[in-house]
Amino acid sequence: MKKKISIITSFPISIPHPRVEMEKKVLVEAGFEVKVFSFPRAPGLWERGSNYLSFNNFKKHLFKDVINCISDEDLIILYDYALLPATKAIRDKKKKILYESIDSMVHLNFYEIEKRFAFSKLFKKLFIGYYSGKEKNWAAHCDGIIVNSNALVNYFKPVQSSLIYYSSPFEGAFIPQQPPSETALLYLGLLSKDKGADEMLELQKSLRIPLYILGDIPDESLKNRVIQNSQVFWKARQKSEALTNSLDHLMKKYRLLGCSMIHPIHYSYATQEANKDQDYLALGIPIIGNSRRPTYEKIQAGCGILYTEFDKIKAIIENIDLYKTYSARCLEYYQKNYSYQKFRGALLQVVERCIGQAI
Repeated sequence: MKKKISIITSFPISIPHPRVEMEKKVLVEAGFEVKVFSFPRAPGLWERGSNYLSFNNFKKHLFKDVINCISDEDLIILYDYALLPATKAIRDKKKKILYESIDSMVHLNFYEIEKRFAFSKLFKKLFIGYYSGKEKNWAAHCDGIIVNSNALVNYFKPVQSSLIYYSSPFEGAFIPQQPPSETALLYLGLLSKDKGADEMLELQKSLRIPLYILGDIPDESLKNRVIQNSQVFWKARQKSEALTNSLDHLMKKYRLLGCSMIHPIHYSYATQEANKDQDYLALGIPIIGNSRRPTYEKIQAGCGILYTEFDKIKAIIENIDLYKTYSARCLEYYQKNYSYQKFRGALLQVVERCIGQAI
């Protein structure tokens, strides 16, 4: 009989996170029966009040829905810090739990509070300490923890966590034998000023080459700036098949340079891996980035250029052979660190350890 696994998240799955899609794919191919449950329901008036008591760290209004969806699973992969307090009730149902964290959510949540209420800075140390302690305590009572950065490995110590880097769904896809002659900038993911929108648009203006943005732009003023620029082309977040088609089209037309300029404005943004970086590497696209540590490590490995090094960027635009050298390094670095086989092996090892099924 197949072992059953449910992946539970509070985020909508109308356009699933590529990491969730890949985890499901790996587990199904390994012989597990896998379901993905999503609970994006917005809270009602009284439920919002309950959530505010935790400063919106936790989505308490969803806990009952989460518990009610659990039936005969052998393992629950809880993909969401906002649902973490539900682990006690899940364990009461005699279920194994893997907690998966891909962001430093305590720091990220406090940053959102800090933007709205300047006086909250006075309580930052107390807030971070309290909610970090809560997260670590609940996670420690799970049967395993999965993270995607060395920073999170250190965060959960002395409790051991399993480092499983994001693996790009574009691995091995549509890389042309001979790069096209024209060059364009590419940005993947949600775009905001905190994620380097100003720097990226200024770079596009200086280089006078097209910029393609594939992802949502929540800020209306930023969206208007993008729309009004005749050399900037934008598509909102797409399902994986449509995104693949968009990238296929662009790579046949341009030598792409991938923009990654996230501001290290808080601990999460400063330390976490950016999925876009792995996507660029998997496609052999050199990174144009900043000195944020996880991105800068890839630049130092020869996979990209700092966005401030204008002469070097011009050189890679003008010299196809130089571009090919950078591209080859990107593919090599990706295979060494983020390949699908590494992701698959690490995930199945953790699952086997939790539920005792031979893989």
